[in-house]
Amino acid sequence: MFRSFLFLVFTYLNYKIHEETGASVSTKGVWYPDRSKATEKDPPLYLHITAATQEALQKAVDKIDGLMNLDLGPLVEDKKDRMREKVGFFHMSSTTNLA
Repeated sequence: MFRSFLFLVFTYLNYKIHEETGASVSTKGVWYPDRSKATEKDPPLYLHITAATQEALQKAVDKIDGLMNLDLGPLVEDKKDRMREKVGFFHMSSTTNLA
């Protein structure tokens, strides 16, 4: 399921980048949790960008750099934080006066 989600997100981003810049983006290589395990035959994952002009290529690179530099916050939720939020929600809702 997660792979499907990533595929959809990447397909959409590729479409948007192509629409805005005229460049095409594809992924190459293999994803490794530890990049040191990559080989010459199977290099680590990277983006391959093609464009008809240098200007379109640079626009795509700048767009991708901007996306990569976005602060997305933690990608993995801390179970303790989630529990605190739930407890806080229940505490707040149980003391709220609805009259």
